[in-house]
Amino acid sequence: MKRAGFVVRPGSEADWPALGRALADLQDFERDVVGYPLRPGSEVWQDYLADLRGRLGAGNGVFLVAEARGVIVGVLAGYPHQAGDLLVDPAFDRSAYISDLFVRNAWRRKGVGSALLRAFEQAVRASGLQWLSVCVKSRNSTEREAYRACGFEDYETVLVKKLS
Repeated sequence: MKRAGFVVRPGSEADWPALGRALADLQDFERDVVGYPLRPGSEVWQDYLADLRGRLGAGNGVFLVAEARGVIVGVLAGYPHQAGDLLVDPAFDRSAYISDLFVRNAWRRKGVGSALLRAFEQAVRASGLQWLSVCVKSRNSTEREAYRACGFEDYETVLVKKLS
């Protein structure tokens, strides 16, 4: 899928290192934004990448990259997810879960994230899933608004309290 200055394509084996770097950067970005005790990206990305690779390989996972002039400027990874909520319709309980979406600073607000989301929607629509889901850190208002602009709605909020 060609866009202004970049192309969205399926990720390949050669793109996994770029996904690892993006995961570390995403972790550090969220760590700075949310103010909660998230571990540094340098400490978690390798284990997280291995776990994510297993989830994507377990069935119908999608790994997409946005590339500009041979450089990866954005990534999206997602997979079918069964939430296990017995109180909702089964079609709603099973969604295409966006586990990670990251766009390099220089490419933000240029349509990269929304192009990756559209490509993900197209890929999972063929699997019969009817819903997309994503978890967003509550203090990351920019990300929340970006997802809302792409048609996402708030469904559930998890609250936390530190015990003293």
